[in-house]
Amino acid sequence: PSRRVENLQQARSAREVDAMCRLVMPAFVDPDAILVSAPAAKCGDSDSSLSVISRRRLEEHASIAAASWARLGVLTVGAHSGDAVDFRETVKTLQVHHGLQNKPLRIRSILAPRKQPGIQEMTERWMPAGRKHKLASILELCGTCASDVRTVAVAGAAAGYSFRFRSDAALDNESQ
Repeated sequence: PSRRVENLQQARSAREVDAMCRLVMPAFVDPDAILVSAPAAKCGDSDSSLSVISRRRLEEHASIAAASWARLGVLTVGAHSGDAVDFRETVKTLQVHHGLQNKPLRIRSILAPRKQPGIQEMTERWMPAGRKHKLASILELCGTCASDVRTVAVAGAAAGYSFRFRSDAALDNESQ
């Protein structure tokens, strides 16, 4: 059988787009981007958290970063909340992502706490906050205890999250 595009079943029902006199380029995806980051600590200043900078200023900096990615051909980023150190900063980061949606990037916000809260706090406070206001669609799961990861994953699936797994070490014996 011929493998020419015209002979493929899917190609027969495809819609043709006339790109005459236009430039067609691929779009890229960056699955692990940081749009919102803490300001650099000044000499002798120990506070370099997101809490010291206004949301408006964070949006300005994130907008500049998003425009840079767009100029490089990136269409979608998976932006995580990794620089946030607590619940309040995490929500602030995800709100900035939400405000920049489609300006000019498609942003898939990832709820990824730098310091993992306990299972109960994660499932009863963090995850509902992220979904209630449509701030995050992906939940980053990490840890070395398989039963804890499983518990959070089940609760996350029930809340409608997609998942990304990260592990800095091997899972415990229970997972093998």
